[in-house]
Amino acid sequence: MTTTKQLTINPPEYKKAISEEKDLYIQFHHLSPEVDILIHKIFHRYLEKYDLMYLKEAVLNIIKELTNNAIKANIKRIFFKLSELNIHNSEEYRKGMESFKFQTFQSENSEEYFDKLDHSNLVVRISLKATDNHVHIN
Repeated sequence: MTTTKQLTINPPEYKKAISEEKDLYIQFHHLSPEVDILIHKIFHRYLEKYDLMYLKEAVLNIIKELTNNAIKANIKRIFFKLSELNIHNSEEYRKGMESFKFQTFQSENSEEYFDKLDHSNLVVRISLKATDNHVHIN
């Protein structure tokens, strides 16, 4: 397993794992340029292996959309915790959502949420499992 401050990849030799059809995952807090490049490389290898390169743009767009949604969900959890609101209480959830977008993405304090995300145990994990003729992405 290779771990940096921003990223974990297991196994670290992802090229070998792909060619040997071994399970692989990457885990990160936010979508940094380093993570984005690695996602492109990994999916390029998988799609090339299965002769599916024509799907590359579509697959990468879907992965990025799901990844961004997961990151937003993690930031939302941090926001609710810092705001001392119960994310599972519908009234408190509605109240929190009224200011969530502005507080976390548009205010001058937005960096605080990303810093807290980097130091939290909330991560995004993309898991890949290859078989003879399928790649399962979780």
